[in-house]
Amino acid sequence: MFIGQPWYEYLDESMKDLVDMAYYIYDREAMRSEELHDYSFVVFPMAKAFEGYLKKYLHDIGLISTKEMMSKHLRIGSSLNPDLPKIFRREGWLVDDLTRFCQRSTEAAHHKLADLLWNTWVKCRNRLFHYYPEHIEFISLSEAWNRLNMVKDAMAACMDCRTNIFRQGEKIDK
Repeated sequence: MFIGQPWYEYLDESMKDLVDMAYYIYDREAMRSEELHDYSFVVFPMAKAFEGYLKKYLHDIGLISTKEMMSKHLRIGSSLNPDLPKIFRREGWLVDDLTRFCQRSTEAAHHKLADLLWNTWVKCRNRLFHYYPEHIEFISLSEAWNRLNMVKDAMAACMDCRTNIFRQGEKIDK
């Protein structure tokens, strides 16, 4: 489905399987006549692939070490949260680093990569995976489609930024 697209080719095989599964589930549900109350489950494989993608991407651009990438303790949500109180910001908080990294890009749209990744993470993972009594998120099939594509677009933006930076021959200094 996405063969030849840089963001998709960057994925390892298990991540590609998750992306393909998400779109397969969407297609399957779109053909069914029965309508469900919530289609969050359609987005789950894509959100899982996104987490793996972000770990790989952050490692490859030099913002996290191999040890951090492989760690069960790395929390992508905390790393990307621009509103994380300063007291909780440790070495793993990457908002400023991502902002500096992509501001080297000549593409104005990539100046906000950190915000894009955070908003995608919140909308396409956290709000779907977690249960908050005051904020229960049920999504329609069309909203599931939008969120699948939101994740896809965020991964594409990462690749565009990375390509522009490396094309300029710049090093990534943390």
